[in-house]
Amino acid sequence: MSALKIGINGFGRIGRLVYQAIADQGLLGKTIGITRLRGNWKTYRGTPLMPTYHPAYLLRNQAPSEKRRVWEDMLRVMEKLGLPISEKQRNYFLKGG
Repeated sequence: MSALKIGINGFGRIGRLVYQAIADQGLLGKTIGITRLRGNWKTYRGTPLMPTYHPAYLLRNQAPSEKRRVWEDMLRVMEKLGLPISEKQRNYFLKGG
């Protein structure tokens, strides 16, 4: 069984390049904004991509609901990688969670 490759958008130099490519609509060949792209798996040259908001966006928009959206994207990445997810992690950013 080959190793699973996965691209995480918005983290580090490579992530910034992926983010910029998505923003330029060149990577996926679509003219959809990040708001509609995020949270949905895309594929680039056989590598799964999970588009999500750039970390700078979260610094400007610190509402828990915005952080929750990114956290949900990261939970999907963890699920794809087969990593265990606790109830505490799953409920993070939810009221009473």
